[in-house]
Amino acid sequence: MNFIRNKSGRRDYDVLQWYSDPKEGINAEWSLLNGFLSIHGVEYIQVSDSQDVRIFPRAGEVIVRQNRDFEFDGLIRAGNLDFEGEAFSFDFDEFSILMNQITGVRMSVNDPDLTDHRGRHAKKRLKSTLEQVSGMLRVDHPTNRSGVRSQNFPDYPVFLSEGNSFVYFDQPSLHDGVYNRDDFYYAVSPFEMRGLDELTQENLSFEGTLVSAGILSDLSEPLRVMDDLHLGFKTTTPPNGQGIYDQRAQFTSGVTLDGRGLQGGGRVDFLTASVTGERFVFLPDSIIGETMLVENAGDLIADVPVMEGSRGSMVFRPLIGELEVYSGKDSLTFFGESVNLVGSATLSEAGLDGKGTMWFEDAKLTSDAFTFTNREIQSLSAAFDLKGRSSGIAAFQTDDVKCEVNFDERVGEFSPNSGETRIELPIQQYICFMDQFRWFMDKEEVDLISNRLTDDLPFDFSEDRTISNFVSIHKDQDSLHFLSTRATYRIHEDLLRCQKVKEMAVADVRITPDSGLVVIRRRARMDELKHASLVANDVTRYHFIDDASIQVNGRYSFEGSGKYRYRDLEGDTSYIFMADLAVDAEIQTVGTGKLTARDRFQLSPAFGFAGTVSMASKLPHLYFEGGAKLLQPCDAFSTSWIQFEAYLDPLAIAIPISENQVDVDGDGLAYGLMASSRAPFDIYPGFLDPIGDDDDIKMLPVEGAIRFRDGHYVISSLEKLEAVDVPGNLVDLNAVTCRMTGTGAINLPLDFEFVEHEFAGEFFTDASGNYHFKGSLLLSFHFHQGLFARMALQIPSWLPAKPLELSETNYEYALREWLGKEDSDKLIGELAMTGRLKNIPKKLRAAVILTGVELIWDPLEEAFISTSKVGIASLGKEVVFQEIPGKIELIRSRSGDSFKLYFHGDEENWYYMDYKLGTLNVTTTDIPFYNILTDIKAKKRKIKSEDGSRYMYQAMPSRKRRNDLVDEYRDFD
Repeated sequence: MNFIRNKSGRRDYDVLQWYSDPKEGINAEWSLLNGFLSIHGVEYIQVSDSQDVRIFPRAGEVIVRQNRDFEFDGLIRAGNLDFEGEAFSFDFDEFSILMNQITGVRMSVNDPDLTDHRGRHAKKRLKSTLEQVSGMLRVDHPTNRSGVRSQNFPDYPVFLSEGNSFVYFDQPSLHDGVYNRDDFYYAVSPFEMRGLDELTQENLSFEGTLVSAGILSDLSEPLRVMDDLHLGFKTTTPPNGQGIYDQRAQFTSGVTLDGRGLQGGGRVDFLTASVTGERFVFLPDSIIGETMLVENAGDLIADVPVMEGSRGSMVFRPLIGELEVYSGKDSLTFFGESVNLVGSATLSEAGLDGKGTMWFEDAKLTSDAFTFTNREIQSLSAAFDLKGRSSGIAAFQTDDVKCEVNFDERVGEFSPNSGETRIELPIQQYICFMDQFRWFMDKEEVDLISNRLTDDLPFDFSEDRTISNFVSIHKDQDSLHFLSTRATYRIHEDLLRCQKVKEMAVADVRITPDSGLVVIRRRARMDELKHASLVANDVTRYHFIDDASIQVNGRYSFEGSGKYRYRDLEGDTSYIFMADLAVDAEIQTVGTGKLTARDRFQLSPAFGFAGTVSMASKLPHLYFEGGAKLLQPCDAFSTSWIQFEAYLDPLAIAIPISENQVDVDGDGLAYGLMASSRAPFDIYPGFLDPIGDDDDIKMLPVEGAIRFRDGHYVISSLEKLEAVDVPGNLVDLNAVTCRMTGTGAINLPLDFEFVEHEFAGEFFTDASGNYHFKGSLLLSFHFHQGLFARMALQIPSWLPAKPLELSETNYEYALREWLGKEDSDKLIGELAMTGRLKNIPKKLRAAVILTGVELIWDPLEEAFISTSKVGIASLGKEVVFQEIPGKIELIRSRSGDSFKLYFHGDEENWYYMDYKLGTLNVTTTDIPFYNILTDIKAKKRKIKSEDGSRYMYQAMPSRKRRNDLVDEYRDFD
């Protein structure tokens, strides 16, 4: 019935509906205390469809009170306004919403040119927001809640504000938020806004006052919607301008406030200057903008020059009282003539300063701190450039000089700030450091003078660039530098004459010119130096070259030739002509020369040389590549030219020798004892003379060098030469007696296949020419440790056994050869402390170690045979250290190498072993030993190699082989 009456216009009737759809929980709660109904899950409330007023409750919460009044937080959308806030209260009778806590009002205006399918205008959102607003929104007339008679109330909805509201301009996107809201804002007076759905760019405005942080006086100008959809305004200053920044300057013309900030187009007047531009931006602490015209009136009292400029930019800083103008497309012109500044000029109460580059007709002056007076330019630190006559580039440049250019006298005076001035010479591609120079503006010459003292400078002074005062800046010359105290620069000749040059550092040599004159031409080209002297390695001064012709190309590059001064151990000097002197990729001076056998060049009285000689100045010695010859050999050997390449110290000649040394023709050379590789097996001596057969075996291969010391030629490492007990091999030849000896790890020419052997000791020849070997022998083979233990238990109990005097053997030396210094030192230390060896290294655990062994080579038997008692150091893991009678035979054979090992106590106590072709036979009188051996399973006594060959050890009950050995030597009666 009410609905029918409403439709007929007889009664206003409206229905408020809340559609509740919570995500979870209940739809509503009714309080028995106050009768309020709390509704949840409300997405929006259509308060008036005719006025398009909707409420979007925050979190979907609405509290309904008596008579359909309700409260909520959130968003109200009324026409073109969005109100965001809290504690909003809807009064049904007044059909209004009271809003005392509005956080912000977002506004839109209708777009007259764009409509939707229903003919409604599209909306354009404003980029400014009203803040700190309070007031009331009248949704519709209380008698028109249904909106049936909306044509009678066209002004609804209506918003009435209470108190001032504010528009702020502190967005970060606007000059990084420089307009702080505390002192830059527009205070909007209380207002009433009708027809909220009909707001346009033309009809939306606010009255109020702009407070501009002191930029302008407070300005009461209506706030309107600008073209960029920000709230702002446009206005103009009075015809005579307006004081700005507390009257520190004057501005004349238009002022605009929009999304670009506070701007103005017109003229800024400050002191003697006027700056005109189309758009200046006024910031709380400055004015910035492009300039159309800059004019500074020359003033004798203020002592500032005439200055003009256009098409640049400016910054006015009122708080410190300075105006800075920048040149742009056009430079700033001074003194009313062709003197232009590309940079900036700053006007203040103190005068006119500037920075940048001053351009003259034939020169330019650059500084970060110019002072301009009526007729002078002054700077405490400037760079000066003078154009060349024919090159089209600068001829003369300086940095960091105090300057004073007088336009009446046409003279420029320049003096350094730090004792000297840096001068650049681009045509020569050099810089120099001089104490003073004077530029005659109308001439083509510059005088350069240095007050440096050179008499007491050290030899290598030119290595220190701080001492040099001429430096090349050519890209390929790496700052070549030298010292010259007097120079003349001739602009019209593009020529630099440097005098009193004592020396020049190139790479790591010192070059002394044959005269004190160095001439530099275009592109840093230096005239060739004749009859110069070179000293290489400026610290040690090892290399001297005389009578040199040198073309210097740069700090690390030169080429030429000269005579190298070689001085040997006797102090005699000879010369090596080096035809190719240059600098290599490692920035060191190198040179090469050639010597032939006809030159009879001596490295020392003991060695001659023929071949190529190379010098590298970073190294103290020359590099020799070719052949060396012994000059004092004994008659027993045929001397050869020994092929080598090495750096040689002339005071300690050491020719490197490799294990497979060859002569200059590539043929092998023998040294030490050599063993024939083919039957008949034999041993012969050699000392760098032709080898018998390329496959012959070096029994004492040496990696080291040959030296001549006290009448002996010695081949060894330097460490071995200095201390014979250190690991390593050594061969010694007496150049007078021809007696040859050697020591080290002797390579006995034997191959037992499954049995490893090593011998460490010495060799020598007796008067009969027999070869003797004395030292320690290691035989390592597969053998049960229980057998070693039984032998170690029995042998010390034999009557002839006695403790081994290790000090009379080379046992410790042998350990160093076999184990290395670290492991051997641990073993020797343990032996010294306890007299025992607890931790025997793996290498020794399966080995028989014999020491105090003396062997002699028997050429008839082709065997090494012991000639003394046998010292047993250890058997496997068992320490013995006993000396007993015994015999060792190490036999070379065409059918396979073999050995015999016999330990003798008496006829009832002995052990005998012989080995050949993978079988080790053991014979003994020790029955328990046999029992241990026979208890070992056969497969435990065998091993097989990858190639299929086999090894085994076994008991040999027959005593015939042992008896034959005893009968042969009859050493055991």
